[in-house]
Amino acid sequence: MSINGTTYTPRAGSVAYRTIDFFRANPDEELSVDDIVEKFEPSTGNVSAFLAEPIKHGLIMRERDSSGEYMFKAGPKLKGPMTTEPLAKAVQRIVPAPKIKRGLGVLALDLDLASIPLRDDVPLPVAPGPKRKRLDYALLLDRMKVGQSAQLPYACRFTLGKAIKLVHQDGTGRRFTTRSDAEAGTLAVWRAE
Repeated sequence: MSINGTTYTPRAGSVAYRTIDFFRANPDEELSVDDIVEKFEPSTGNVSAFLAEPIKHGLIMRERDSSGEYMFKAGPKLKGPMTTEPLAKAVQRIVPAPKIKRGLGVLALDLDLASIPLRDDVPLPVAPGPKRKRLDYALLLDRMKVGQSAQLPYACRFTLGKAIKLVHQDGTGRRFTTRSDAEAGTLAVWRAE
């Protein structure tokens, strides 16, 4: 298979194959190591190894964010249509996965973020590993004072992470952190600064 003139061919159904397919469908998204582990189930220590060839061929890019965590996104050679069968069709035959409707970072959740209660006295738990990373989350994040937290559904973790990243980059000095509990289906966000 040739992907946009690149001769690298990921093994069908592999982590590299599914990650490339994800970025073709979501070219503006970024995934952390934890996101890739959660979506495609490799072990945390092997994500960079699994994606070494697509990175080498420019299909995926790996960069460090402001906290030093590796973030992966579509590479410069992953633009435009595939020259052979789309990866998504092949992956669906091998590993069927439910489709989550995402557009402009908005999950199809019916949440009133303005009505989520904020709490002042919840200590920030120690992160078990690397930090995890739109509904218009500004409605929630703008209301939060330092030390306050809010609990959201676990399904919000990717889009909330993108909203937090934008706040961290806006120069206001506001800092947020999140902790998720997949078993309980919850995600908590704290304003740290």
